[in-house]
Amino acid sequence: MNRYLTFSLTISMTLSTLAIPLRAANKPRAGRLEKNSVLWTNEDLEKLRPLGPISIVGQPNTAEDSTPAAMSPPYAKTRDPEWYAKQAAKLRGELEYRQAQLRQYQQALEEARSKS
Repeated sequence: MNRYLTFSLTISMTLSTLAIPLRAANKPRAGRLEKNSVLWTNEDLEKLRPLGPISIVGQPNTAEDSTPAAMSPPYAKTRDPEWYAKQAAKLRGELEYRQAQLRQYQQALEEARSKS
């Protein structure tokens, strides 16, 4: 009885594995769509131009003024004297800290030499 059950399960598994690829062969596969190549001419591109800019977010709000606002130049921190003052103060503090460390190391070296 057990032998017949094993045999029938083996046959059913084999048949099901053969049936699955046959069903899948009839369905379209992703990435295998027919590609229709379109030849764009300058005339076609000119027809698109009056439609306006392409928006990936949504349609532009026509109620707002369509003239672009005067754009301010981008911030250049290298032309900002306050930025230089902050950087100088930061670097001056670091320099003072390092010089104090150096004095401590030199003093420790002198003490070590005098003891030997």
